[in-house]
Amino acid sequence: GALIYAAFSMSHTILMVMTNVASGFLGSHASRNLHKQCLGVILRAPLSWFQETPSGRTISRMSADISAVDLRLPSILDHACQMVLILIVNIVSMCVIIPQMVFVLVSVVPVFAWLDVVINRSSREVKRIANNGLSPVMTLLKEAAGARLLLRVTGQERWLHDQLLVFTDEYNKAQFASNSMLSCLRFLGSIVGALVTAGASVLLWAFPEVLESSSAGRAGAGLALTYAFVFPYFLAFISLFASMARMFLASLERLLELQSDEMPSERAWQ
Repeated sequence: GALIYAAFSMSHTILMVMTNVASGFLGSHASRNLHKQCLGVILRAPLSWFQETPSGRTISRMSADISAVDLRLPSILDHACQMVLILIVNIVSMCVIIPQMVFVLVSVVPVFAWLDVVINRSSREVKRIANNGLSPVMTLLKEAAGARLLLRVTGQERWLHDQLLVFTDEYNKAQFASNSMLSCLRFLGSIVGALVTAGASVLLWAFPEVLESSSAGRAGAGLALTYAFVFPYFLAFISLFASMARMFLASLERLLELQSDEMPSERAWQ
């Protein structure tokens, strides 16, 4: 039992270091390529594209979306991988010590998978709405900065202020809904994890012979029960990080739209 536990711990440590290294090097490499390609596409865009596209949309993509993909997405993916590896070690340890835990986990996993699909589908759409809602705010601020003297002469400061409040409220609504989705999925992840904890407790209480048949004895069964009690913690954070990663993938999707065939481009420079 001690050798198996040590092997799992060592494997988790090695995989954790590998994910950190991969997140650092691969993330920076992908960011450089993405920056270069997006900037090249915008520089080669015709003037008609800049006239038809709100300036705030371009600024939002090259600021907020770039920041999310560069800084947040690699970190979130790294955290998600680490949490998943820890949870896998805990699950395998529980199932090795108490094989009957497999039935508890099998009964709960489909519920969690269904909740994850339903909530993340809505969360990603809401995040896309929030990203689009930032565009008019940036456009209005840019135009106000360029025409501040004209606004002052014509007495339109109040109108600009009211318009900014309207667009900011719309953006805040979408952002609040997006953050609420994150909190909801984390809460439901905790509930599903608590069901696993309750199932393990009931299993050991209702069937004392499980303790006797455990390969690691009563001490091992106590260790498995300890893992079951921390199960909700890890599952809640996995739900949170997975949902955040999918939300930031919406920012990546907006950047990749710049490289689609629908993006007009001038002829190659000679």
